[in-house]
Amino acid sequence: TTSSSDSANEKATKPKQASTKPAETNKPKKKNLGRNNKGNRVPNANNASKKPKKRRRKPRPLTICLTNCRYEIVRNVAKRYSLMEVGEDESWNIYWTDFSVSLERA
Repeated sequence: TTSSSDSANEKATKPKQASTKPAETNKPKKKNLGRNNKGNRVPNANNASKKPKKRRRKPRPLTICLTNCRYEIVRNVAKRYSLMEVGEDESWNIYWTDFSVSLERA
């Protein structure tokens, strides 16, 4: 019984060895960024293997042709829903008419 208690005492009194690794900190890792000639931060050549992000295109506005419309309320509603009013000769998404127009004209 004494041998087991002696080994327990040895473990308790044994000094801890100093580790050779530096203590880890909780700081976030810095990204490997450099600066271009304009002073903006850009990825270094080490990060060149990553895929570049696709740039989002600005969505084109919806357009409406109200040339043959005689009611102001239609124009007000078009503005409310961010439709851009254009002429007949321009490209449009919606063609509004509130009276009879021949098929050739539309």
